[in-house]
Amino acid sequence: MNKEIQVIRNKFSGYPDVPAMLKQMDGWTAEEKFMNQFWRLNNLYKIVDKTSRVVTFVMKPEQADLYCAIRKHPRHVICKSRQLGFSTFIQIFYLDCAIFNSNENVFIIAQDKDAASAIMETKIKFAYNNLPPEIKEARKVVKSNSDEFLLNNNSKITVTVSARSATATRIHSSEMAKSYIKDPEKTHEFWTGTLPALIPGGTCCIESTAEGSSGDFYEAYNDKAMDNPQDQNTFQRHFYSWWRSPEFTSDNPPPGGFDSDLRKYFMELEEKYDIHLTEKQKNWYAAMSRVLGFKMKQEYPTVDKEAFEQTNESQVWGRPLAIMRANGRVKNTPYLQNYPAVCAFDIGHSDLAACWCAQYVDDEWRIFGYLEIRKGDISWFLEKFAQRNWKFKTIYLPHDSEHGSFKDGDRSLASEVRNWGYNVVVIPKATDKLQEVYFAGKFLLECRFNADPESGVPDGIKRLENYRKRKSADGGYLMDPLHDSLGNCDAADAFRYLAVTSEFTKDTIYEEDMEAYVDEYSVKPKNESSDPTGY
Repeated sequence: MNKEIQVIRNKFSGYPDVPAMLKQMDGWTAEEKFMNQFWRLNNLYKIVDKTSRVVTFVMKPEQADLYCAIRKHPRHVICKSRQLGFSTFIQIFYLDCAIFNSNENVFIIAQDKDAASAIMETKIKFAYNNLPPEIKEARKVVKSNSDEFLLNNNSKITVTVSARSATATRIHSSEMAKSYIKDPEKTHEFWTGTLPALIPGGTCCIESTAEGSSGDFYEAYNDKAMDNPQDQNTFQRHFYSWWRSPEFTSDNPPPGGFDSDLRKYFMELEEKYDIHLTEKQKNWYAAMSRVLGFKMKQEYPTVDKEAFEQTNESQVWGRPLAIMRANGRVKNTPYLQNYPAVCAFDIGHSDLAACWCAQYVDDEWRIFGYLEIRKGDISWFLEKFAQRNWKFKTIYLPHDSEHGSFKDGDRSLASEVRNWGYNVVVIPKATDKLQEVYFAGKFLLECRFNADPESGVPDGIKRLENYRKRKSADGGYLMDPLHDSLGNCDAADAFRYLAVTSEFTKDTIYEEDMEAYVDEYSVKPKNESSDPTGY
């Protein structure tokens, strides 16, 4: 029978004290130690450390905390600061499971092919190749290539960017947030194809630094996980901050002392979160902030909320969004039956389709609804309008909506919407998109947004907050927006269309007869009525 040790925790960090736990084994025989996984993980495996030295892997306190959690519960979502080594720990842990258990089928899902190759070569194969000869002799490699590592006990480790399998005993998704940005379809497949293949009670670890307030990792951590789940199919949530780790300190205070922003930030941590940093921790934070700038909170979050914050520097509309929120412009804003309404679409044949719904009342733009669908049909939106009894005097469509449709290439989107009885205005193609983006940022400050989750508007605001600038070669940001595959740019384009038509709407929305204006802005097919029966 394998001997066990007690978990001893550090009084300051609350994490396991690895040296103290290993010391409990001082009187054990070599065989007893070898049969204990905690001892093996802290004595058998070699890694290359941050200084490029080959060293014996020893768990950091945070890694030991996760290890103890895995022994009690099978599924985990880990949001973390950088340089805590969770990917390395999980891969060494899974390798040990494959070596010492037969018929393991382990999948490691990497963010891209280069990362997958690096994990296989520098983590899995490197650790195995540096094992004592006796272990390698007993547990020989049967097959080894760029993505598969098969041992003679029929245990296999597969490192890939996407996986569907008949069965999996252990799964590790590494840097899911970054994977989502590169290819959201692949991370969606994790939930629909990879995870369902996990055996009952099988271990699954999802770990990543955060990349904004949307996407599969954001949802996994905030919506699909709990702090102390009882059901083994529910993920346990973990957040590992920099400030609990003893390595993030500095003896050198910043020249001239801490600036006012840092002093305010440190005070907020104390008052709001009861986090009291030491002077050495503050020194380190100040120095690293100068290096990382606006990326500091994303890379080294002090509390988990910071990990998912978007920075003004990377956001196209960061400043107006921050002002809008600070001014309390997100509040109850229902659809008003007795006032005209308009909506603006961005229609994607393969990307996201989105629309913003608004009313102009008492010199205020009221954004009462937001809808989106991926690879859907325009009729889906129109049916939603009817179900919610939202009636629109005008629907604004993008310039290419006279060409082709979601489902019928012989009929344009514009004509399809008109056939539902709506008045349609087709927006001319932008001659200066950047100027329109700038105008939409100003328009945003004129809007009041519905806070009701059922309206979809809070989700739409998240889309706008995740509308980002393109990165420059030096790591900064260019003025022009990034066209991503996540749908944020599609939601933003729909909002931009609402903005650029706002003056036209204000000039015409109270007119009983809009036909003259519609003639000027839209192209109507022959034999189709333009009577606005949608309102």
